[in-house]
Amino acid sequence: MARIKMQDNKLKNIGISIAWEEYEKELKVRGLSKFSIITKNSIFKDFSKFCNTEATKTNELNEKLVNNYILWLMERGNKNTTINSKMTNFKPFVNWCIEKEYCEEFKIKSVNAGQTIKSTYSVSDLEKILEKPNIKKCSFAEYRNWVLCNYFLATGNRLNSVVNIKIGDIDFDNNLVKLSETKNKKEQIIPITIQLSNILKEYTTYRKGEPNDYLFVNIDGQPLKRTSCQQALIHYTKKQHGINVSSIHAFRRTFATMYIQNGGNLFALQQLLGHSKLETTRKYVNLALKDLQDNYEQYNPLDVLINKNKREKIKMKK
Repeated sequence: MARIKMQDNKLKNIGISIAWEEYEKELKVRGLSKFSIITKNSIFKDFSKFCNTEATKTNELNEKLVNNYILWLMERGNKNTTINSKMTNFKPFVNWCIEKEYCEEFKIKSVNAGQTIKSTYSVSDLEKILEKPNIKKCSFAEYRNWVLCNYFLATGNRLNSVVNIKIGDIDFDNNLVKLSETKNKKEQIIPITIQLSNILKEYTTYRKGEPNDYLFVNIDGQPLKRTSCQQALIHYTKKQHGINVSSIHAFRRTFATMYIQNGGNLFALQQLLGHSKLETTRKYVNLALKDLQDNYEQYNPLDVLINKNKREKIKMKK
């Protein structure tokens, strides 16, 4: 039996591209970071390749259209994890359109991507990467890349936070660093170790600059951009040191994993990584099978109990 409605909820039908322009303006008003908006725009451009968003109306935005878009992505060789990442950035726009009554309500379902353990740097990898270059012979770029590797491993900071650090953000007296650019837009102050503090002190004697200047720069003294930083560290780890893992985010995962392996507290790690949810932090701590096997018998309840009862008996015979 059809339900009685008090009013006819007619959809406000506009072009999807026009709806996106409105949505983007709201994101800027809400203070979403420039990088996040760029990421969302790249996803929408991808969606626009699938369908003509200039001609397609918002009332055509439905589960069937999105599912066809997902299939289109699959046909072009996108991994399921990549597709889910794209959908994570596309979902808020769909929900916004539903809220504005531009389209009917529907849900976007995730693609089954399985549970994969993402790469981290091994101890042998890190030993190669962290071997200090000869300052008398190396270029500033090589030295700076070495400093960056030390910084990423010692803090687990996100790339966007690191490229926006200024010299004055480093408090050498108290071994602290202020992060002005964070994912949640909240300023964060985190500790740094004495080892990293000494490395940064030495770096600033070569980099020079004023407190308001960016800490990490190119050879011309210009601020190091995100893409340039990524390319520089890929070259440093992969081409110069032959390391297969060449992702900056792998430093963040390595920091998290080793922090826990070395006895660190999960709740403290959550604060250091700047996560609002503990569950997000847990996902970063992916221990490899070998790490799970280490000391397994030592801590396994069965072995502990059996070994506890294995007491040497007093023998009468010599």
